[in-house]
Amino acid sequence: MEPRSEIDRLINTISSSADVLEPAAYEAVCNFVRQSQTKSGAFADRGGTPDLYYSFFGFMICKAFNLNDELNQLQEFVFCSKTKNNKNLIDWSIEVLLRYSFKPTFALKLKVSIKLLFRWLKERSNSDKVYLTFISLLMLNHFWGWNRCISLQIDKLTSAFLLNDHSPTSHLAAALCIRNHAQLGTDNLSALLMKNAHTNGGFVSFCNHETPDMLSTAVAIYALNQTDMNIKAITADGLDFVSSHFDNGAFLSGDGDTTRDVEYTFYGLLALSSYAQQLNSDK
Repeated sequence: MEPRSEIDRLINTISSSADVLEPAAYEAVCNFVRQSQTKSGAFADRGGTPDLYYSFFGFMICKAFNLNDELNQLQEFVFCSKTKNNKNLIDWSIEVLLRYSFKPTFALKLKVSIKLLFRWLKERSNSDKVYLTFISLLMLNHFWGWNRCISLQIDKLTSAFLLNDHSPTSHLAAALCIRNHAQLGTDNLSALLMKNAHTNGGFVSFCNHETPDMLSTAVAIYALNQTDMNIKAITADGLDFVSSHFDNGAFLSGDGDTTRDVEYTFYGLLALSSYAQQLNSDK
């Protein structure tokens, strides 16, 4: 079945990493995820504190690997927590996404969609406009799915952002996913994203950076896999980069930071699965 939303697609993609990892490595990942969950049911940030943002990455991994006990604990945390009006956009968005993922209702998505519109209008001049737009679109996409008409309008909105050799890899990858869903040409944007591929494997966050990182690598390969571009020539080195940053069930950021957390473990699994899909594709 075709994934309904981009979040569903992400979960579906990392679920295939279970077929790529050795059994011992797969079990190590599951154990690391379990250990990253606090007594509250939320997943811990890098300092060990329960955190909504990190909980969303924990949610997607648990969903992909069918870690149902951990999902039940997280669900209890989500529905026991009380939404505060003073939450920033990211925390508010994550809580809404988790609530809707556990208990999807029409009333919730309609109410939040309207609130999101007004919140976006209010905060757009005070925030990173690109990031604000993408997190808003991710929520709307999870509520309503992909629709070509809507995707075309979204592309018009995001096309207003300057995308060039100096754009972050994450912005290029997100824009590439949107253009692909809108069934528009992706060759130029794919070529632009490929400029951020590192010669020794992986992707850098900006074209002038010298060190690849796991986040940029994961989102770049994930986005490129949805296009017609053949990138098998960089796949072997990319897999080496990802594998070299596997650490006892977790994936490291790749830029020298040795902190283990569920966010970069998610990106490591996404990169691993995406590279594996490229090897198995007919492109």
